[in-house]
Amino acid sequence: MAKTRKDSKGRLLRTGEYQRSDGRYEFKFTEDGIRHSVYSFRLTDSDPTPFGKTPAKSLRTLEKEIAERKFQKVTYFESKVTLNDAVDRYFTTITSLRDSTLNNYHYMYDRFVRDSLGTSKLSELRYSDILMYYNSLLDKRDIVVNTLDIIHNVIHPALTMAVRDGIINSNPSDGIIGEIKKKRHWSDPKRHSLTIEQQNALLDFVYSEKKYSRWAAYISLLLGTGLRVGEFVCLRECNLDFKNGMINISHSLSYRKDKDGKCRFHISKVKTAAGKRSIPMLGDVKNILLDLAKNSDCSQVIDGCSGFIIQNKSGGVLNPKDINQAFERIVDAYNKREKKLAAAENREPLLLPHISCHIFRHTFCTRLCEELDKVDVIQKIMGHADIRTTLEIYNEVHDSKKKVAFEALEGRIRVI
Repeated sequence: MAKTRKDSKGRLLRTGEYQRSDGRYEFKFTEDGIRHSVYSFRLTDSDPTPFGKTPAKSLRTLEKEIAERKFQKVTYFESKVTLNDAVDRYFTTITSLRDSTLNNYHYMYDRFVRDSLGTSKLSELRYSDILMYYNSLLDKRDIVVNTLDIIHNVIHPALTMAVRDGIINSNPSDGIIGEIKKKRHWSDPKRHSLTIEQQNALLDFVYSEKKYSRWAAYISLLLGTGLRVGEFVCLRECNLDFKNGMINISHSLSYRKDKDGKCRFHISKVKTAAGKRSIPMLGDVKNILLDLAKNSDCSQVIDGCSGFIIQNKSGGVLNPKDINQAFERIVDAYNKREKKLAAAENREPLLLPHISCHIFRHTFCTRLCEELDKVDVIQKIMGHADIRTTLEIYNEVHDSKKKVAFEALEGRIRVI
Protein backbone atom coordinates (compact mmCIF):
# COMPACT_ATOMS: atom_id res chain seq x y z
CA MET A 1 0.00 0.00 0.00
CA ALA A 2 1.35 3.44 -0.93
CA LYS A 3 2.28 5.58 2.08
CA THR A 4 0.63 8.96 2.46
CA ARG A 5 3.19 11.78 2.68
CA LYS A 6 2.69 15.52 3.04
CA ASP A 7 4.85 18.58 2.45
CA SER A 8 5.58 21.35 4.97
CA LYS A 9 2.26 23.01 4.04
CA GLY A 10 0.26 19.85 4.77
CA ARG A 11 -0.39 19.04 1.10
CA LEU A 12 -0.54 15.42 -0.03
CA LEU A 13 2.46 14.34 -2.10
CA ARG A 14 1.97 11.93 -4.96
CA THR A 15 4.00 8.82 -5.68
CA GLY A 16 7.59 9.77 -6.48
CA GLU A 17 7.30 13.24 -4.93
CA TYR A 18 9.39 14.28 -1.93
CA GLN A 19 10.30 17.47 -0.09
CA ARG A 20 13.94 17.91 0.88
CA SER A 21 15.24 19.58 4.03
CA ASP A 22 16.18 22.72 2.07
CA GLY A 23 12.53 23.14 1.01
CA ARG A 24 13.02 21.94 -2.56
CA TYR A 25 10.59 19.45 -4.05
CA GLU A 26 12.00 16.36 -5.77
CA PHE A 27 10.36 13.96 -8.22
CA LYS A 28 12.09 10.59 -8.72
CA PHE A 29 11.42 8.55 -11.84
CA THR A 30 12.97 5.82 -13.98
CA GLU A 31 13.69 6.28 -17.68
CA ASP A 32 15.46 3.71 -19.87
CA GLY A 33 16.29 1.74 -16.74
CA ILE A 34 18.08 4.67 -15.10
CA ARG A 35 16.90 6.52 -12.01
CA HIS A 36 16.50 10.27 -12.40
CA SER A 37 15.33 13.21 -10.28
CA VAL A 38 14.06 16.70 -11.06
CA TYR A 39 13.78 19.53 -8.55
CA SER A 40 11.81 22.73 -7.97
CA PHE A 41 11.10 25.10 -5.09
CA ARG A 42 7.43 25.12 -6.19
CA LEU A 43 5.09 22.13 -6.05
CA THR A 44 2.35 23.63 -8.25
CA ASP A 45 2.12 26.52 -10.70
CA SER A 46 0.11 28.52 -8.13
CA ASP A 47 2.99 28.50 -5.61
CA PRO A 48 5.02 31.73 -5.47
CA THR A 49 8.75 31.68 -6.23
CA PRO A 50 10.67 31.90 -2.93
CA PHE A 51 12.44 35.22 -2.30
CA GLY A 52 15.88 35.33 -3.89
CA LYS A 53 15.29 32.26 -6.08
CA THR A 54 15.24 32.23 -9.88
CA PRO A 55 11.72 31.63 -11.29
CA ALA A 56 11.43 28.07 -12.60
CA LYS A 57 8.83 25.50 -13.60
CA SER A 58 6.87 23.85 -10.79
CA LEU A 59 7.47 20.19 -9.95
CA ARG A 60 4.02 19.16 -11.24
CA THR A 61 4.75 20.87 -14.59
CA LEU A 62 8.04 18.99 -14.84
CA GLU A 63 6.17 15.74 -14.11
CA LYS A 64 3.78 16.40 -17.01
CA GLU A 65 6.72 16.99 -19.36
CA ILE A 66 8.35 13.74 -18.24
CA ALA A 67 5.12 11.81 -18.86
CA GLU A 68 4.85 13.42 -22.32
CA ARG A 69 8.44 12.54 -23.17
CA LYS A 70 8.02 8.93 -22.11
CA PHE A 71 5.03 8.44 -24.41
CA GLN A 72 6.67 10.12 -27.37
CA LYS A 73 9.72 7.84 -27.23
CA VAL A 74 8.04 4.42 -27.37
CA THR A 75 6.32 2.14 -29.85
CA TYR A 76 4.02 -0.79 -29.19
CA PHE A 77 6.63 -3.49 -29.80
CA GLU A 78 9.41 -1.99 -27.69
CA SER A 79 7.21 -0.30 -25.11
CA LYS A 80 8.44 -0.07 -21.55
CA VAL A 81 5.42 1.98 -20.53
CA THR A 82 3.65 0.67 -17.45
CA LEU A 83 0.06 1.01 -16.31
CA ASN A 84 1.30 3.61 -13.82
CA ASP A 85 2.78 5.64 -16.67
CA ALA A 86 -0.52 5.47 -18.57
CA VAL A 87 -2.57 6.50 -15.54
CA ASP A 88 -0.21 9.35 -14.63
CA ARG A 89 -0.49 10.68 -18.16
CA TYR A 90 -4.26 10.36 -18.07
CA PHE A 91 -4.38 12.34 -14.82
CA THR A 92 -2.53 15.23 -16.48
CA THR A 93 -5.25 15.48 -19.16
CA ILE A 94 -8.26 15.66 -16.83
CA THR A 95 -9.82 19.12 -16.74
CA SER A 96 -13.55 18.54 -16.25
CA LEU A 97 -13.62 16.72 -12.89
CA ARG A 98 -14.09 18.44 -9.56
CA ASP A 99 -11.03 18.60 -7.31
CA SER A 100 -12.75 16.33 -4.77
CA THR A 101 -13.37 13.65 -7.42
CA LEU A 102 -9.85 13.88 -8.82
CA ASN A 103 -8.29 13.66 -5.36
CA ASN A 104 -10.38 10.56 -4.67
CA TYR A 105 -9.22 9.01 -7.96
CA HIS A 106 -5.57 9.63 -7.00
CA TYR A 107 -6.12 8.17 -3.53
CA MET A 108 -7.91 5.01 -4.67
CA TYR A 109 -5.41 4.26 -7.45
CA ASP A 110 -2.38 4.81 -5.21
CA ARG A 111 -3.89 2.71 -2.43
CA PHE A 112 -5.04 -0.32 -4.42
CA VAL A 113 -3.15 -0.41 -7.74
CA ARG A 114 0.08 1.59 -8.00
CA ASP A 115 2.44 -0.78 -6.19
CA SER A 116 0.92 -3.96 -7.65
CA LEU A 117 -0.89 -4.14 -11.01
CA GLY A 118 0.32 -0.63 -11.77
CA THR A 119 3.89 -1.82 -12.35
CA SER A 120 2.79 -4.08 -15.25
CA LYS A 121 4.01 -3.17 -18.75
CA LEU A 122 1.15 -2.25 -21.07
CA SER A 123 2.58 -4.44 -23.83
CA GLU A 124 2.25 -7.46 -21.51
CA LEU A 125 -1.04 -6.58 -19.79
CA ARG A 126 -3.93 -8.89 -20.63
CA TYR A 127 -7.68 -8.96 -20.02
CA SER A 128 -7.23 -11.93 -17.68
CA ASP A 129 -4.57 -10.07 -15.66
CA ILE A 130 -6.96 -7.23 -14.88
CA LEU A 131 -9.90 -9.58 -14.30
CA MET A 132 -7.93 -11.70 -11.83
CA TYR A 133 -6.62 -8.60 -10.06
CA TYR A 134 -10.09 -7.10 -9.70
CA ASN A 135 -11.37 -10.40 -8.31
CA SER A 136 -8.47 -10.52 -5.86
CA LEU A 137 -9.36 -7.04 -4.62
CA LEU A 138 -12.95 -8.08 -4.06
CA ASP A 139 -12.03 -11.36 -2.35
CA LYS A 140 -8.92 -10.49 -0.36
CA ARG A 141 -9.31 -6.78 0.33
CA ASP A 142 -13.06 -7.05 0.88
CA ILE A 143 -13.82 -3.83 -1.01
CA VAL A 144 -17.31 -2.93 -2.19
CA VAL A 145 -18.30 -2.77 -5.84
CA ASN A 146 -18.49 1.05 -5.74
CA THR A 147 -14.79 1.20 -4.84
CA LEU A 148 -13.97 -1.12 -7.73
CA ASP A 149 -16.00 1.16 -10.03
CA ILE A 150 -13.81 4.11 -8.98
CA ILE A 151 -10.62 2.16 -9.65
CA HIS A 152 -11.92 1.04 -13.04
CA ASN A 153 -12.96 4.61 -13.88
CA VAL A 154 -9.25 5.47 -13.69
CA ILE A 155 -7.74 2.42 -15.39
CA HIS A 156 -10.17 2.08 -18.32
CA PRO A 157 -9.89 5.63 -19.74
CA ALA A 158 -6.11 5.59 -19.18
CA LEU A 159 -5.85 2.45 -21.30
CA THR A 160 -8.23 3.91 -23.89
CA MET A 161 -5.88 6.87 -24.20
CA ALA A 162 -2.93 4.49 -24.63
CA VAL A 163 -4.81 2.81 -27.50
CA ARG A 164 -5.38 6.16 -29.20
CA ASP A 165 -1.71 7.06 -28.71
CA GLY A 166 -0.71 3.85 -30.48
CA ILE A 167 0.98 2.36 -27.40
CA ILE A 168 -1.28 -0.71 -27.37
CA ASN A 169 -3.61 -2.16 -29.97
CA SER A 170 -6.70 -2.68 -27.79
CA ASN A 171 -7.97 -1.91 -24.30
CA PRO A 172 -7.56 -5.03 -22.11
CA SER A 173 -10.02 -3.68 -19.53
CA ASP A 174 -13.01 -3.52 -21.91
CA GLY A 175 -16.08 -5.33 -20.55
CA ILE A 176 -14.49 -6.44 -17.28
CA ILE A 177 -16.84 -4.71 -14.86
CA GLY A 178 -19.89 -6.07 -16.70
CA GLU A 179 -18.53 -9.60 -16.50
CA ILE A 180 -17.73 -9.31 -12.79
CA LYS A 181 -21.18 -7.96 -11.96
CA LYS A 182 -22.84 -10.68 -14.02
CA LYS A 183 -20.86 -13.53 -12.47
CA ARG A 184 -21.31 -12.20 -8.95
CA HIS A 185 -24.99 -11.44 -9.58
CA TRP A 186 -24.55 -7.79 -8.72
CA SER A 187 -26.95 -5.06 -9.70
CA ASP A 188 -27.28 -1.41 -8.79
CA PRO A 189 -29.01 -1.15 -5.41
CA LYS A 190 -32.71 -0.35 -5.69
CA ARG A 191 -33.72 2.76 -3.81
CA HIS A 192 -37.16 2.73 -2.26
CA SER A 193 -39.11 5.83 -1.36
CA LEU A 194 -41.09 6.18 1.83
CA THR A 195 -44.68 5.06 1.57
CA ILE A 196 -47.35 7.67 2.24
CA GLU A 197 -47.99 6.03 5.62
CA GLN A 198 -44.28 6.14 6.52
CA GLN A 199 -43.97 9.73 5.35
CA ASN A 200 -46.96 10.81 7.46
CA ALA A 201 -45.70 8.90 10.49
CA LEU A 202 -42.27 10.53 10.25
CA LEU A 203 -43.72 14.04 9.94
CA ASP A 204 -46.11 13.48 12.85
CA PHE A 205 -43.20 12.29 14.99
CA VAL A 206 -40.72 15.12 14.31
CA TYR A 207 -43.38 17.82 14.68
CA SER A 208 -44.60 16.35 17.97
CA GLU A 209 -41.11 16.14 19.50
CA LYS A 210 -39.76 19.54 20.52
CA LYS A 211 -36.10 18.51 20.30
CA TYR A 212 -36.56 17.72 16.60
CA SER A 213 -38.33 20.97 15.69
CA ARG A 214 -35.39 22.36 13.71
CA TRP A 215 -34.98 19.08 11.83
CA ALA A 216 -38.73 18.94 11.20
CA ALA A 217 -38.52 22.07 9.06
CA TYR A 218 -35.54 20.69 7.14
CA ILE A 219 -37.28 17.34 6.54
CA SER A 220 -40.34 19.16 5.23
CA LEU A 221 -38.19 21.15 2.82
CA LEU A 222 -36.47 18.03 1.50
CA LEU A 223 -39.78 16.20 1.11
CA GLY A 224 -41.31 19.25 -0.58
CA THR A 225 -38.49 20.13 -3.00
CA GLY A 226 -36.50 16.97 -3.81
CA LEU A 227 -33.23 18.89 -3.47
CA ARG A 228 -29.91 17.09 -3.41
CA VAL A 229 -28.13 17.47 -0.08
CA GLY A 230 -25.47 19.80 -1.51
CA GLU A 231 -28.15 21.99 -3.09
CA PHE A 232 -30.13 22.03 0.15
CA VAL A 233 -27.32 23.20 2.45
CA CYS A 234 -26.31 25.75 -0.21
CA LEU A 235 -29.70 27.52 -0.13
CA ARG A 236 -29.25 31.29 0.18
CA GLU A 237 -31.68 34.18 0.26
CA CYS A 238 -30.73 35.06 -3.33
CA ASN A 239 -32.05 31.64 -4.44
CA LEU A 240 -35.55 32.37 -3.16
CA ASP A 241 -37.96 34.21 -5.43
CA PHE A 242 -40.94 34.61 -3.08
CA LYS A 243 -42.75 36.95 -5.47
CA ASN A 244 -43.01 34.27 -8.14
CA GLY A 245 -42.89 31.34 -5.72
CA MET A 246 -39.74 29.75 -7.18
CA ILE A 247 -36.51 28.25 -5.80
CA ASN A 248 -33.62 28.83 -8.20
CA ILE A 249 -30.90 26.17 -8.06
CA SER A 250 -27.49 26.75 -9.64
CA HIS A 251 -24.85 25.84 -7.04
CA SER A 252 -24.01 23.11 -4.57
CA LEU A 253 -22.04 23.07 -1.32
CA SER A 254 -19.67 20.31 -0.25
CA TYR A 255 -17.32 19.65 2.66
CA ARG A 256 -14.23 17.93 1.32
CA LYS A 257 -10.52 17.41 1.76
CA ASP A 258 -8.31 19.82 -0.17
CA LYS A 259 -4.91 19.05 -1.67
CA ASP A 260 -3.24 20.16 1.57
CA GLY A 261 -5.13 17.43 3.44
CA LYS A 262 -7.46 19.80 5.32
CA CYS A 263 -11.27 19.62 5.03
CA ARG A 264 -13.11 22.79 4.02
CA PHE A 265 -16.48 23.91 2.68
CA HIS A 266 -16.60 24.69 -1.03
CA ILE A 267 -19.26 25.95 -3.42
CA SER A 268 -19.37 24.84 -7.04
CA LYS A 269 -21.81 25.00 -9.91
CA VAL A 270 -24.21 22.07 -10.25
CA LYS A 271 -22.70 19.18 -12.23
CA THR A 272 -25.01 19.24 -15.26
CA ALA A 273 -27.02 21.76 -17.24
CA ALA A 274 -30.17 19.94 -16.10
CA GLY A 275 -29.16 20.53 -12.48
CA LYS A 276 -29.56 24.27 -12.96
CA ARG A 277 -33.31 24.64 -12.56
CA SER A 278 -36.23 26.38 -10.85
CA ILE A 279 -38.55 24.52 -8.47
CA PRO A 280 -42.04 25.87 -7.70
CA MET A 281 -42.72 26.42 -4.00
CA LEU A 282 -45.54 24.49 -2.39
CA GLY A 283 -47.45 26.65 0.08
CA ASP A 284 -46.01 24.97 3.19
CA VAL A 285 -42.53 25.06 1.69
CA LYS A 286 -42.84 28.78 1.01
CA ASN A 287 -43.89 29.46 4.62
CA ILE A 288 -40.93 27.51 6.00
CA LEU A 289 -38.50 29.29 3.69
CA LEU A 290 -39.92 32.69 4.64
CA ASP A 291 -39.41 31.86 8.30
CA LEU A 292 -35.85 30.60 7.77
CA ALA A 293 -34.90 33.63 5.67
CA LYS A 294 -36.37 35.99 8.27
CA ASN A 295 -34.51 34.39 11.18
CA SER A 296 -31.24 33.57 9.42
CA ASP A 297 -28.17 35.03 11.13
CA CYS A 298 -25.45 33.01 9.38
CA SER A 299 -22.43 35.25 8.78
CA GLN A 300 -20.25 32.56 7.26
CA VAL A 301 -18.71 33.34 3.86
CA ILE A 302 -17.68 30.46 1.58
CA ASP A 303 -15.92 31.07 -1.73
CA GLY A 304 -17.30 34.61 -1.70
CA CYS A 305 -20.90 33.49 -1.04
CA SER A 306 -23.00 34.41 2.01
CA GLY A 307 -26.63 34.59 3.14
CA PHE A 308 -27.07 30.87 3.88
CA ILE A 309 -30.38 29.95 5.54
CA ILE A 310 -29.75 26.29 6.46
CA GLN A 311 -27.77 26.55 9.69
CA ASN A 312 -26.37 24.43 12.49
CA LYS A 313 -26.90 25.23 16.16
CA SER A 314 -23.89 27.57 16.17
CA GLY A 315 -25.22 29.63 13.28
CA GLY A 316 -22.78 28.21 10.74
CA VAL A 317 -23.38 26.34 7.51
CA LEU A 318 -24.72 22.83 8.04
CA ASN A 319 -22.37 19.98 7.13
CA PRO A 320 -24.10 17.46 4.78
CA LYS A 321 -22.66 14.60 6.85
CA ASP A 322 -24.32 15.93 10.01
CA ILE A 323 -27.73 15.88 8.32
CA ASN A 324 -27.74 12.16 7.57
CA GLN A 325 -26.40 11.40 11.07
CA ALA A 326 -29.30 13.37 12.55
CA PHE A 327 -31.76 11.43 10.41
CA GLU A 328 -30.32 8.16 11.72
CA ARG A 329 -30.95 9.33 15.29
CA ILE A 330 -34.51 10.40 14.44
CA VAL A 331 -35.35 7.08 12.76
CA ASP A 332 -33.89 5.15 15.70
CA ALA A 333 -35.93 7.18 18.20
CA TYR A 334 -39.11 6.81 16.15
CA ASN A 335 -38.74 3.04 15.69
CA LYS A 336 -38.10 2.47 19.39
CA ARG A 337 -41.23 4.42 20.33
CA GLU A 338 -43.33 2.78 17.59
CA LYS A 339 -42.35 -0.73 18.72
CA LYS A 340 -43.48 0.03 22.27
CA LEU A 341 -46.76 1.57 21.11
CA ALA A 342 -47.48 -1.32 18.74
CA ALA A 343 -46.83 -3.88 21.46
CA ALA A 344 -49.14 -2.04 23.87
CA GLU A 345 -51.85 -1.77 21.20
CA ASN A 346 -51.35 -5.36 19.97
CA ARG A 347 -50.63 -4.42 16.33
CA GLU A 348 -47.82 -4.58 13.81
CA PRO A 349 -45.45 -1.60 14.12
CA LEU A 350 -45.11 0.85 11.22
CA LEU A 351 -41.32 1.05 11.13
CA LEU A 352 -39.15 3.45 9.15
CA PRO A 353 -36.24 2.24 6.99
CA HIS A 354 -32.79 3.82 6.83
CA ILE A 355 -33.32 7.44 5.76
CA SER A 356 -31.00 9.84 4.01
CA CYS A 357 -31.40 13.07 2.07
CA HIS A 358 -31.44 11.03 -1.12
CA ILE A 359 -34.31 8.90 0.17
CA PHE A 360 -36.30 12.12 0.68
CA ARG A 361 -35.39 13.19 -2.86
CA HIS A 362 -36.56 9.81 -4.18
CA THR A 363 -39.74 10.09 -2.11
CA PHE A 364 -40.50 13.56 -3.52
CA CYS A 365 -40.05 12.25 -7.06
CA THR A 366 -42.35 9.31 -6.30
CA ARG A 367 -45.07 11.63 -4.99
CA LEU A 368 -44.76 13.73 -8.17
CA CYS A 369 -45.08 10.61 -10.32
CA GLU A 370 -48.17 9.58 -8.39
CA GLU A 371 -49.88 12.91 -9.00
CA LEU A 372 -48.51 14.11 -12.38
CA ASP A 373 -48.56 12.47 -15.79
CA LYS A 374 -46.03 14.84 -17.38
CA VAL A 375 -42.67 13.04 -17.24
CA ASP A 376 -40.79 15.91 -18.91
CA VAL A 377 -42.01 18.34 -16.23
CA ILE A 378 -40.96 15.96 -13.45
CA GLN A 379 -37.54 15.55 -15.10
CA LYS A 380 -36.97 19.31 -15.12
CA ILE A 381 -38.08 19.75 -11.51
CA MET A 382 -35.82 16.92 -10.35
CA GLY A 383 -32.87 18.08 -12.45
CA HIS A 384 -32.35 14.63 -13.99
CA ALA A 385 -29.87 14.86 -16.86
CA ASP A 386 -31.15 11.55 -18.27
CA ILE A 387 -34.92 11.11 -18.62
CA ARG A 388 -34.43 7.36 -18.08
CA THR A 389 -33.82 8.14 -14.41
CA THR A 390 -37.23 9.82 -14.22
CA LEU A 391 -38.94 7.11 -16.25
CA GLU A 392 -37.62 4.36 -13.98
CA ILE A 393 -39.43 5.90 -10.98
CA TYR A 394 -42.47 6.90 -13.05
CA ASN A 395 -42.92 3.38 -14.46
CA GLU A 396 -42.49 1.79 -11.04
CA VAL A 397 -45.23 4.01 -9.61
CA HIS A 398 -47.62 3.38 -12.47
CA ASP A 399 -47.04 -0.38 -12.40
CA SER A 400 -48.40 -0.32 -8.85
CA LYS A 401 -51.34 1.79 -10.03
CA LYS A 402 -52.14 -0.84 -12.66
CA LYS A 403 -52.36 -3.46 -9.93
CA VAL A 404 -54.79 -1.33 -7.92
CA ALA A 405 -56.87 -0.69 -11.04
CA PHE A 406 -57.11 -4.41 -11.80
CA GLU A 407 -58.09 -5.21 -8.22
CA ALA A 408 -61.08 -2.92 -8.75
CA LEU A 409 -62.00 -4.94 -11.84
CA GLU A 410 -62.10 -8.21 -9.92
CA GLY A 411 -65.43 -9.96 -10.57
CA ARG A 412 -66.44 -7.44 -13.25
CA ILE A 413 -64.74 -9.13 -16.19
CA ARG A 414 -65.62 -12.73 -16.95
CA VAL A 415 -62.68 -14.89 -17.94
CA ILE A 416 -64.12 -18.43 -17.31
